[in-house]
Amino acid sequence: MPPPASPPSPPSPPSPTTTPPLTLQFSMASAIKLPVFRGVGNEDLDWFWFMVSAVLEAQGVMNDKIKKATLMSALQDHALTWYIEHSNDHLDVGIEEIQNVLNIEFSWPKTKTIHHRV
Repeated sequence: MPPPASPPSPPSPPSPTTTPPLTLQFSMASAIKLPVFRGVGNEDLDWFWFMVSAVLEAQGVMNDKIKKATLMSALQDHALTWYIEHSNDHLDVGIEEIQNVLNIEFSWPKTKTIHHRV
């Protein structure tokens, strides 16, 4: 009679330099939230666009329509109102053009005053 089979050895723990499995990388990228941009004078527009680009790249978003929808979730207050009012006329523009127009509209200091609706 053959000797009993020994139990399988447990897997060795990953070394600290091992890349996490792709599923873990994906879930971490999906958990990253976009910063909020409100369109007020004390916000850093360059930092906002840097973070939007980094998050979209980490999430692997390549489609312009998905990028624009994702961007809309990061806009609030005056910036969101402005985006909605102006996007209906320009549905076919890419994210780069939206970035350029938002940079022009919300670059500070601004000579015009922002009028909030009541």
